[in-house]
Amino acid sequence: MATEIWNILQSRPAHGEVTVRTADTPSIRTETCGAALVITILEEQLRDVSLVSKLQAAMAEAVKKQSATVIVIDLHRTLFIGSIGFLAFLSLRRLPEVKRMILCNLAPQIRDLFEICKLIPSESVIDAPFEVANTLSLALAMNAGPEQ
Repeated sequence: MATEIWNILQSRPAHGEVTVRTADTPSIRTETCGAALVITILEEQLRDVSLVSKLQAAMAEAVKKQSATVIVIDLHRTLFIGSIGFLAFLSLRRLPEVKRMILCNLAPQIRDLFEICKLIPSESVIDAPFEVANTLSLALAMNAGPEQ
């Protein structure tokens, strides 16, 4: 019981929502919006190998369970992504069923890292593995267009 309370206190985000983190449950939320599977990452940092490995496995399981071809990753809570986090997203993008993957609500420093690594479209990169949208609403609106 004390451990559960400690986990809740340690995971309390600034705006009051409580997310319980355990070794077996990565902090993601999934929902289907039209033809898109929206995966919201609830972690502030994606730098721990164990956590990111479990996160990647949970995301892949959700994609396969929903037979989703369009994935929207909402990163509104994430402030830091290490190289292991990029690998998790790339491995998800490489699943045969995934046709499009749209990242949204990127913090400026995360958007810069994705751009530097040429993982999102920019002035110099047209063909990138991920698409990007400023908001979840815009990401879902992009899904109304043709699949790539």
